[in-house]
Amino acid sequence: MKLVLSILILLTSSYLSAQENNSGTEAFLSSQAKFLSRADDSLSLVKKQLIYLGTKELISKELDRMGLQSDLFWLRYQEELEKEKETLKEKYETRYNIKTGNVSKTKRLNFEKVLRLKTLDLERDFGNITQVLDSYKISSISRSSNNPLLRFINIKGRIDRRRLKNLYFNFFKSSDDSSQISNLYWFSSLKMTQGDWDTFGVSNKEKIISAINNSLLRKLTVGVSDSVDKILFADGLINKKIKSYVSRLTKKAEDLEKENGEVTNENIVDDYEFSRSSFAEFKGFVSIKNVNEDLGVIDVEVLHNISIINLFNYEPILITKPRKTSISLRKDKDQNIASQLASFLHNQFSGYLPSLTESIKKEAKTGSSSRLVLNGISSVNEILQFQEILRKSGVSLRLDSSINKMNLTTCNLSLQFLGKEEQLRQILQGVSGSRVGSDKIVKLVGDNVPYNFVLR
Repeated sequence: MKLVLSILILLTSSYLSAQENNSGTEAFLSSQAKFLSRADDSLSLVKKQLIYLGTKELISKELDRMGLQSDLFWLRYQEELEKEKETLKEKYETRYNIKTGNVSKTKRLNFEKVLRLKTLDLERDFGNITQVLDSYKISSISRSSNNPLLRFINIKGRIDRRRLKNLYFNFFKSSDDSSQISNLYWFSSLKMTQGDWDTFGVSNKEKIISAINNSLLRKLTVGVSDSVDKILFADGLINKKIKSYVSRLTKKAEDLEKENGEVTNENIVDDYEFSRSSFAEFKGFVSIKNVNEDLGVIDVEVLHNISIINLFNYEPILITKPRKTSISLRKDKDQNIASQLASFLHNQFSGYLPSLTESIKKEAKTGSSSRLVLNGISSVNEILQFQEILRKSGVSLRLDSSINKMNLTTCNLSLQFLGKEEQLRQILQGVSGSRVGSDKIVKLVGDNVPYNFVLR
């Protein structure tokens, strides 16, 4: 029984360890930020902008502690943000007829003021980055003694590491990333639980595994090539990197620092690939039950199963119950014992391929969808503004919405996105409290599908 349980949980151990702390949060970090305000900026605006900038610094620190490249993340973030800023600028240039050249000084100054405020709003809302804050506390807000408009904030915050990881890797998905899985890493592992490999005429198991792998690779390629970019052997080096990746993203930063000293960024390319991949392992436990030298027969029993893990969130895609099969191998001049064992194991592992193929295709489906109801609307413009808030906040998931049905006070929206439902839920929770128009606030009042928002 212990053997059965060990097989079932071996690959999911990293997932289970990630669940030990249900919130996925770390210890409080401290950060400082500054904002050059203007004389007519409200205290509310200054405070919101300082919190946003302080959160960015907290995110940078936590990314560095996780061994991820904060500079690379903010570079990609800024690239996407600049595109939105340019669109926003063009919108208000058109509204104020700026490009005509025949604009009064007063009108241009008003344009610049409005554009600045709208740009600051865009920065705070873009990507909904504050979703990763589990909690925060403002230690102080102060002014510069030399320039009263230069404001400072000292803030302490606790980052939800799982949300941050999701935000980090989702931000690197391009708009044409339709598949949830980039690579399928796999290998076949064998362990002798009774007897030794010499009985089969081989010094170790590698020759047997190699024969199995070569054949399975061809079948896997045919089965899932339309659902993943690449199928790769998880050899010793790749296995080591995957374990390091899982460890750094699930263990507490303090533990990592104790074990490894300073966390480095050298594995960022591998980490990104792993985050969009799955890991499949065919496992076999070989037991030699009897050897009859006179008849040249070896009775073998094999306990075997397959496990597939999504490396993005460590969730099991498929874990089969261990199966026990037996065979009597007979010495034959046309086929040696080792080849017979390899053929037998290959047939057992091949039996899992239909389940593996179906699971991978299901996991790699193109995008996800959900539903949302917006209540309390009084104009189509309010719906359009709400859709724009959704798009900007959900940029990391490529969130898009379309009107499905509407009446005088209610609108049903269909949502399309790349990611998991829980990631979408976090985005929508961050949208709650956003201002729509000049006098309404949108609130999330039900976070089950269909999500319910109310404009008040």
